Amino acid sequence: MSSLPRPATPFAPLTAQRVDARRLLWVAPLTVLAALLANGIVQSLAHGLFPVTRTFSHLMVGAVALTTVGAVGAACLVFAVAARLACRPIWLYRRIAVVALVVTLIPDVVLVLFTPSDPSYSTAGIVGLMVMHVVDAMLCVGLLTTVPRIGTARGGPGRDEWVATPGGV
Repeated sequence: MSSLPRPATPFAPLTAQRVDARRLLWVAPLTVLAALLANGIVQSLAHGLFPVTRTFSHLMVGAVALTTVGAVGAACLVFAVAARLACRPIWLYRRIAVVALVVTLIPDVVLVLFTPSDPSYSTAGIVGLMVMHVVDAMLCVGLLTTVPRIGTARGGPGRDEWVATPGGV
């Protein structure tokens, strides 16, 4: 066995990760706004390019906006909790995000496989929802795990940095 240390990878960093709480305060609302904009674009494309009926309630403006704010807001809260409690919050959050994405896609897959006889449901509309889930996940992981991240410079945490206690994940 070699006594050489394993190289750090994005998937299993060996050092503690730090998150700047002040940056997170403006990155979280930015993430919600970016998701609203991206979902609005996906919604417009779905209605413009595919035969999605205007009565498909899941792709109506109000429903998309409400679920986007709720889901992405919850994702921001989960990241804040991970940043506060975990030694490796970015590593942990990426895994939570993958699980959450899979869970949110399950109802869409069920709708595609067992589309009700209601003519307002269409495969194109449901695929539009799935694209929104993937876009939201990419935005959350991309913005939340990069912008508030603090480099691995030596030294103790600053006044507005979150570093987990030794019992963290």
